[in-house]
Amino acid sequence: MQPITGLGDVVFHGRPFTLFIWQVPALFAPDAAIRSLFREAHELGAKALLALIGLHAGARAFPRPGFARRCTQRMLPLSIRISFLSARANAGRRMLVGTLWSKITL
Repeated sequence: MQPITGLGDVVFHGRPFTLFIWQVPALFAPDAAIRSLFREAHELGAKALLALIGLHAGARAFPRPGFARRCTQRMLPLSIRISFLSARANAGRRMLVGTLWSKITL
């Protein structure tokens, strides 16, 4: 949603713009009403995205018992996660993860 509403805001401005490495000519005549609609949608989407990011990060602050350790380990890169496998983990799982990691790094 964000890229589309942002592009709509720029396109309905009625001026040429740069998209990555290309200079794009004005595609539409300036239209303040449609541009303000795209801008409002873009700002609303940005605020919703920030709220979701905050809720996601805040969920880590109030973990369920036993969930915090597993959740944190899943967020780590695979190379670090392998070193955190507990001694209680079965040997088959360690062997599988080690085998997969060796195939990835070759």
